Amino acid sequence: ILFPPLFWAGNFITGRAVHNIVPPMTLSLWRWVIAMACILPFAWKPAKRDYRLYLAHRWLIVRLSLSGVVMFNSLVYVGLHYTSASNALLLNSFIPVLIAIFGAMFFGEKLRGIQAGGLLLSFIGVLIIIAHGDWKILAGFSFSQGDLIVFTAMVAFAFYTLWLRSVPPEINRIGLMGVQIAVAFIFLIPLWLAERAHGQLPHWTPGGIAALAYLGVFPSVLAYLMYNLGVARF
Repeated sequence: ILFPPLFWAGNFITGRAVHNIVPPMTLSLWRWVIAMACILPFAWKPAKRDYRLYLAHRWLIVRLSLSGVVMFNSLVYVGLHYTSASNALLLNSFIPVLIAIFGAMFFGEKLRGIQAGGLLLSFIGVLIIIAHGDWKILAGFSFSQGDLIVFTAMVAFAFYTLWLRSVPPEINRIGLMGVQIAVAFIFLIPLWLAERAHGQLPHWTPGGIAALAYLGVFPSVLAYLMYNLGVARF
């Protein structure tokens, strides 16, 4: 659980760094193309073995693909066109709080006092780190349309986490990751084509290509697999 937040923090910083040269849907689609190329050799056999389980839980898999692969990443990249990586990271710290709130509201999970206290303490710790101990820095934060878009991405990821807990333990997580990406392509490709039709084309540079390679491996393959395994265990 330690490494996924680190890799996703890099995702925000990288997404913001290339927002002027790579449109959001292009970035979202092609990072998952790279991820699929990396994971397919390992996911193919378990995916073939578990295909009946995927069919039995097809709507759960669609929800996982839409919320965790399509919406979370695409909305983050769109939002980063209008807000800073710092604001996005601050909003990202709300995810544990959102998981707890939505779990209690929609999934019948109990939110105990000690859990609420722990979440509050964790969030305060994030604020202290961002502010470097100087609360005047936080007072200077301004929130925009981009922040609302990024916050919507956090809502999507909170639901992704809660739905992930419903995945039967007998489903192999590597195979599941491959299937999630494959389903996500059904939604990402039309969005990418629509973006191109509106004249939003990438301007590839060595830095942009390196950024895409990072996004395809670390925040995609490694972070998601580790997160999936962590949620399955806890």
